[in-house]
Amino acid sequence: MTTHPEARNVTSLDLAKLGNQHMVYVKPVRHEGRLLFSVHASDGTQLWLAESREIAFASARQQGLEPLEIH
Repeated sequence: MTTHPEARNVTSLDLAKLGNQHMVYVKPVRHEGRLLFSVHASDGTQLWLAESREIAFASARQQGLEPLEIH
């Protein structure tokens, strides 16, 4: 297998930006003693917190984003 020389210069941030502008990641988090669901951009930036997984996914879809669950 051959590798393009420029491929070695791709950073994690570069990979996060590739085709992921329309994807967000949802994960459960504890915030002030409560279980909430944190929605993150592909680069890891937290966008918002939701009261439930269903609300996190619905909110993302309302914004034209495709939610993916991570643990």
